[in-house]
Amino acid sequence: MNHKSGSGALALGLVAFCTHLQAQSDRAHDLAAKASGQVTASCDSVATADDCHPGKATGCSHAAHPRYDPYLNFLKNQTPGRDLAPARALEEADFVSIEDKIPAEMSQPHHDHSQFADRLAAISDGIGEGNIYAVVGYLYFVENTAITSHHRGETCNCQLRTNNSFDFHLGIGFDPDLAAEIRTSPPAHDSQSPGPAEQTSIVAEMTPHTRDVNWTVARLNRQQGKQVKVVGQLMLDNAHLNPKDDCAFSEEPEGGCWRASVWEIHPVTQFLPANPVRNALQSRPTQTGFPSRMCHSLVSLRCISSAPRAKRGLSPSRPSAWDFTRSNARSVIRFSFLSRKSESGSDSARRI
Repeated sequence: MNHKSGSGALALGLVAFCTHLQAQSDRAHDLAAKASGQVTASCDSVATADDCHPGKATGCSHAAHPRYDPYLNFLKNQTPGRDLAPARALEEADFVSIEDKIPAEMSQPHHDHSQFADRLAAISDGIGEGNIYAVVGYLYFVENTAITSHHRGETCNCQLRTNNSFDFHLGIGFDPDLAAEIRTSPPAHDSQSPGPAEQTSIVAEMTPHTRDVNWTVARLNRQQGKQVKVVGQLMLDNAHLNPKDDCAFSEEPEGGCWRASVWEIHPVTQFLPANPVRNALQSRPTQTGFPSRMCHSLVSLRCISSAPRAKRGLSPSRPSAWDFTRSNARSVIRFSFLSRKSESGSDSARRI
């Protein structure tokens, strides 16, 4: 290949790549700009899930005077495309950081989510509510809220009580030792009597109107205790911004708090087992020697890899994000375009 033409192609690829990332990062501010226009609604004519979604953008209530948080529900009811690439990977330290930056006023009465939309859209450098991110961790538990809520419907899902109108909660944690215990002897999940699995994990939610039919509780539970990658929208669930629910990454959680953070991945758009052997069999190796499918799903200069970590001088136990060197930039551009062509419309659930 002519050196100049090759350099030109790489330059064009980098421009397209950066433009794509910029578009992703603007999603948070695009949503925040719509915050003040969200209003509550009545469920007068809603009888089925199809009546609720997508017609009721903020859900609805059967109350005579609905008083729920409409912008929070608006965020919960987003439907990001499954092929929408994450802006970057978030690690446990990122969640700790943005938990500490939550505006104190959000926990006070009479403050709804929309009043903080702009601040949350730029909560930290490179992190904003509404953007799409990836998280690699361990699946601690799977919760079908239809069962745990005793079919008490949420306003975001129009207070419907059918089995197909409830979210699945995934507990994503970062402790390999706890994950090993869970793999060996999975504890019974009970948010009313939380233990380490609940108190040290972030919540990722699969919503009923975006959840793939193959994402069943039984299939998801096969990954319990194993390393997984979830991709989806970052969202702060301020309904749980209180010490009773939010452990806030405390080293010694008090009372019955049942979640490490009020920040969530909600809704989940991709769920992938981080299985290096399986991923290697399903995709060609990259020049780095890491399974390429994990890289394909992150159209970014960051790649989540479940490959041997000793080669990278990292602890062999904890999952994290690894930055590509400049020499790999060409591969990232090429893989990002290949993945968008080859995986467009593909079903990530098939790889469970």
